[in-house]
Amino acid sequence: MRLLPFAAAALTLAAACSSSTSEPEPELPFSPAEGTWTVTSADTTLEGCGGLGDLGIVDGFIGEGTTLALMLGETDGTFTLALDGGAGIELDPLMCSQLANRMDYVCDEANVTLDLGALVDALPEGNPLADLLSGALRLDIALEVDGTFTSETMGSATTAITVTCSGAACALLSVAGIDFPCTLMADALIEGPTDTPAP
Repeated sequence: MRLLPFAAAALTLAAACSSSTSEPEPELPFSPAEGTWTVTSADTTLEGCGGLGDLGIVDGFIGEGTTLALMLGETDGTFTLALDGGAGIELDPLMCSQLANRMDYVCDEANVTLDLGALVDALPEGNPLADLLSGALRLDIALEVDGTFTSETMGSATTAITVTCSGAACALLSVAGIDFPCTLMADALIEGPTDTPAP
């Protein structure tokens, strides 16, 4: 039996639709290695945050030598990333996910209030910021991290830290050239564990 042209076209279209809906989701090429990752290099831009760089805010999160604890999630392509944080900085692990069929990843935004007392204690003796920060103020940051894995143990991370200030002493920080809100940026290379776990 010979099909009419429009009937043949309809069958072809139906077969194509059926084929496209039944294809499985693409799998991620690989997952990053679980364990301790280390920042091997970092390029920092303060973008108006001026003297806040002396407080080690960027270095504590993603500075060279900083360690990151990576733990794979229960769902494929997800993981948590616990940053060192540095003096006076406590931050819950970031919830991250790899983008489908690519090694790019993005982490949920995290927010934290800085313990300024510990940060001031960490300043070098005689640093003028110590007197400024001894007044009443509070620094809140919003942290965003994304990047790319080039292998199971190599990758990059871009960190954006937006800092806001509240309190009577905030205006004094303008002396140090800091205008709130300000942003600190860091582009880093990260390297994961290379040792094979014992069976």
